[in-house]
Amino acid sequence: MIDFKIKPVLNPKGKRSQKGEAIYLCINRKTRQYINLHLEKIPLKAWSGKPLKWVNSQYAFAGSHNLIIAREIHHLKEIIQDYSRRNEILTAEKLKKVYEVKHQGKRIRGINGAMAPGASDTIVSYIDYSLTHGYSVSFPKNRTV
Repeated sequence: MIDFKIKPVLNPKGKRSQKGEAIYLCINRKTRQYINLHLEKIPLKAWSGKPLKWVNSQYAFAGSHNLIIAREIHHLKEIIQDYSRRNEILTAEKLKKVYEVKHQGKRIRGINGAMAPGASDTIVSYIDYSLTHGYSVSFPKNRTV
């Protein structure tokens, strides 16, 4: 697997806001790339930074925030694994762009949905894959009661 460090950070750009602090994902390799998760801003004291419990349980939306952060980290790791399996070069900037296109629905010049792994999958390609690899579907016989 390609060596990327992915961790959530609180307000990495140091922008002050009366509404609270924004949560970002930091992709760290040679350069840092930040992805805004667009979650509700939280107060500084609600941030613990500990894995799987990044937002303290005292905060009202801590459970949902922690689940969303974990899910988005998982999405990034899936993209990394897809590129690793295909032996394609992946930079932190490209990882950020592919993630934004595939999971946040952004339109970025040079990156389209077909380039994002799995974004162009169709039911036809899934059926072709399953038939090629010997998957079969069996249906129960009709029973009369």
